[in-house]
Amino acid sequence: MDICLVAVPDMPLSRPSIALSILKSSLINAGFETGVLYANLEFAEQIGIENYWFISTYADFLDQVCEWLFSQKAFPDFHSDDNTYFTLVEPMLRELVHDDNLLNFYLNGQSIQSYFTNLRSNAAAFIDKIAADIVAAAPRIVGCSSTFRQHCASLALLRRIHELNPDIITMMGGANCEGVMGQTTHKNFTFVDYVVSGEAELLLPELCRNILKQGRNIPEYLLPSGVLAPLSRSSAPVRNIGRAVVQDLSQSPIPDFTDFFAQLDKYGFKDCIHTALMIETSRGCWWGDKHQCTFCGLNGGDANFRSKTAQRVQQELAALSEKYNIRNYLTADNILEHRYFKDLIPALGQTEPKYAFLFEVKSNLSRQQVRQLKEAGIHSIQAGIESLHTELLKLLDKGVTARQNIELLKWALEYQIDIFWFILSGIPEAQEKWYAEIVELLPLLTHFQPPINISKLYYTRFSPYHNNQNHYGLKLAPAPSYQYIYPIPPDDLADIAYFFVDLNKTDYNLLHSKTTHNLKSIYETWLAAWTADNRPKLSMTITDEAISITDTRPCAIQQEITLIGLARDIYLICDTATLLPRIIDELSKGSHAHIPPLQIALELDTLVKLKIMAMIEGRYLGLAVREHNDLTYTAYPAGNIDKAKIHLKFLLNNLTHKTT
Repeated sequence: MDICLVAVPDMPLSRPSIALSILKSSLINAGFETGVLYANLEFAEQIGIENYWFISTYADFLDQVCEWLFSQKAFPDFHSDDNTYFTLVEPMLRELVHDDNLLNFYLNGQSIQSYFTNLRSNAAAFIDKIAADIVAAAPRIVGCSSTFRQHCASLALLRRIHELNPDIITMMGGANCEGVMGQTTHKNFTFVDYVVSGEAELLLPELCRNILKQGRNIPEYLLPSGVLAPLSRSSAPVRNIGRAVVQDLSQSPIPDFTDFFAQLDKYGFKDCIHTALMIETSRGCWWGDKHQCTFCGLNGGDANFRSKTAQRVQQELAALSEKYNIRNYLTADNILEHRYFKDLIPALGQTEPKYAFLFEVKSNLSRQQVRQLKEAGIHSIQAGIESLHTELLKLLDKGVTARQNIELLKWALEYQIDIFWFILSGIPEAQEKWYAEIVELLPLLTHFQPPINISKLYYTRFSPYHNNQNHYGLKLAPAPSYQYIYPIPPDDLADIAYFFVDLNKTDYNLLHSKTTHNLKSIYETWLAAWTADNRPKLSMTITDEAISITDTRPCAIQQEITLIGLARDIYLICDTATLLPRIIDELSKGSHAHIPPLQIALELDTLVKLKIMAMIEGRYLGLAVREHNDLTYTAYPAGNIDKAKIHLKFLLNNLTHKTT
């Protein structure tokens, strides 16, 4: 084998890596014998898929615990203060699970620190095994993709491979190698020969061809933008790594996912996995091209938006679905290309059998656009909602209003689309009264799908918050967890970190306020109700004479309400959020032309008092949703692990523990 590309933990188990699969296609097309090793599958087998599920489920919100698991193997001479580190992790995990009995069930009676310490021992043994297997296959180049929580696993593996066979060339890329993070990785860890920042599929074949000819001795002038080589370490000053970019996405090959399915078939846990594929229709962010959201650090700070043609996307979908017999897709895009509403989405709506997608979307979609998404097979969306208060959205530079966000929640429920969203807390310059107004609003919305979490805003590299700290009154430093993971000087730690904290603690009082506590409490009640057998509902049936409304929300004034005459017609006008003058104007065109504005205002006030209508930013919005008997929820299309089977494995673990 010429080149081995490795997917390390904690990459999801339910779908292949689109990044490594694109690179494999690019290298195969250039004549290199290339394979992708899904080492994450082997790690799940070693520690138990239930434990892999547990750490990957909560890792997003824990303090770098996946990095900590592999840091000891990556840096064997580094001995951090683990006890202090777990004073950071433990309260986070308890808050996330929010049930000590359930947490104890997951941990099989162990303390939090003991549980992760045991996993760390397994991680070290896993690295030894995978490295030995790779070396035995005798590749000439080994590359790892490092995104979010994969850096130490990648470093540990490449270090061990270098120890076993120094002749093998090592390489890293991925989001954790963007810009200065890649430079710092290359500077500090000499067992990593080459580092690539940015999009590598076009440059990698020629780079690998030069590596196979010259090994570690490629001179600087032969390196493309975005690449550092061993000889780069001796240059002074170190060349700015830059970022490789593919401007024309038609040049990017269709990913080759073959290795994932061949390897998954070898593991006994495959019956717990519902697989999906990833597809990429665009890169960058068209909104970020205009106004980068203040907290967003994706794409190495380069929001340059590029998209594939509708024809290319359709060809790719057809080829992948035929080859792998799968029609479920998670899109890798940061945002749905708005021009697709004119070509790709209508075309997908005509495709049979249907595909099923999860797309990320901007939250200012219209009812018609949401209907189009459903008809196209986009059954799940991740929406950039972030808040339900317009002043907070302005601080985040989201380019949407609270009214639009609430309308999207309504349309998603009406067309039975799963919508994944967050409410962010701790936004710089926020006023507590704005969160208090959200607290007042939420009880009216409990028939809509709740957010995934009330999540503290994270400060990330490349975001406007990070790049313009003085403007926002911030003084950012690497998150405290990094000092327990990397044995490098403080300046380098600041350059390798992706997550930061504000030393000025500008958000401290708000995060610990009674208002934030109330917000979280209402959310927890909302989530519990949504996951119960009988979800709250606020639904309506419309006839020519009346609107019949059923209201089972906890805040309901009446469970059954019938609107006739003026009230019926007002409610229909307010199906989208509407200003009073517009309501009056619409009514003047029909049988209610003689109704004085005061009577209309009084009728609106009655609907608001019944809590079936909300007044948002001076507009009136009916909150009840139509019931569509022809539409149904579709299983999560992005791939997942069967939670019921996972819980059964935890149960067996606990029973075994009690009998030994």
